[in-house]
Amino acid sequence: MVAVRADTATIAAFGHRAAALAERMHSAAAHTRDGDPALLGPVLGPVGATFFAALVATHDAHGRDLDRLGGALAGMSAAATASAAAYERSVDAVARRLLAVQDDA
Repeated sequence: MVAVRADTATIAAFGHRAAALAERMHSAAAHTRDGDPALLGPVLGPVGATFFAALVATHDAHGRDLDRLGGALAGMSAAATASAAAYERSVDAVARRLLAVQDDA
């Protein structure tokens, strides 16, 4: 049989760090959207239209990717936090049962 050990404090700490990173990613996405390149359109004119279209598409994709990354980190945070709590409950339940058996003996 293989022993399974989980350091719940480390798992919970990872969950908290992932939540903080998720916030930062969502904030970065918001700042990216604030830097809208639309003002460059008139400056670049018709000669730069192809470049400008690529710039806008890349800028928009970057904002969406930052949001997706923030969402993934938020999901990891929720999973880690829930896992740490579940492990703790499981360990506590087993300890209570073992103590009850010991008291009965």
